[in-house]
Amino acid sequence: GPSRSMQLRAAFFSEPSFFNAGGGARDIYDYERFLRAMPEQARPDTAVLVLDQNMFNETWCAENATQELQLMDIPIKKDALLRVGASYGNRKFSLLDNLRSKPGVYGLAAAGRGSGFSADGSYHYGEVAEKSLDEPEALFADTMRDIDFSRARFAWGEAPSERALEATRSLLAFCEEAGIDVVGILPPFAPSVAQKMADSGHYGYLAQLPDALEELFAEYGKKCYNYGSVEGTTAVQYLDGYHGGDEVYATLLLDLAARPSAISGQINTAEIHNLLETPHPNPRVLP
Repeated sequence: GPSRSMQLRAAFFSEPSFFNAGGGARDIYDYERFLRAMPEQARPDTAVLVLDQNMFNETWCAENATQELQLMDIPIKKDALLRVGASYGNRKFSLLDNLRSKPGVYGLAAAGRGSGFSADGSYHYGEVAEKSLDEPEALFADTMRDIDFSRARFAWGEAPSERALEATRSLLAFCEEAGIDVVGILPPFAPSVAQKMADSGHYGYLAQLPDALEELFAEYGKKCYNYGSVEGTTAVQYLDGYHGGDEVYATLLLDLAARPSAISGQINTAEIHNLLETPHPNPRVLP
């Protein structure tokens, strides 16, 4: 899925060959492209499809969805090196910290800010996850404005996009043909963000989307669950109102483990309980 799938970690599953392909999909067409592009022998037995709600917003689709695969060759440019120099001058990272980085830590962001990808493909926010722990709602300001002004992923919409639903049907048909078992997940918003969208009256498509996807997945004997709101989570567990931290996704998976799906038996509930119950100063991350 997109960035909102990146907090699913190998530690949450008993299956040893877990990999997080977060960032592999920007719009609804990318899921099938991604799986088709993989060598047949490398395709997963089971895929967790984290489906961003905005991918089914017709306004967002019209502005952002790409129906043709575009591959870009991006060489290292001089301006990138200049930006690194500027970041160093602004003390965004320390050469000394990078030289002292721990074994297995690679790259400026990982060594300097603790952010980057783990070997399992999941993502760590590093210093970003330490911000505004005492006043988490302050991090939601841009998201709240986007809701007010119908911007970006929070564009208003009345009904789910038919073309996005058709692309999902094509994806499910391909997975059935390829022998890939799937479960769909609509990812979580912070409670205040979910409430603001509901109160606005401008997001009819969000109310209709869970049932539309449930019916579509059922045509192929699969399940899709709505986790737009994860019961028991609070504002401080989210980074910007729509990216949940580790505890949010751990809590989500405990609920999913109790429901019928392709991965219910592969969720390591004992380990998740252990992680959640281990004292830790930051509710956005797990030890």
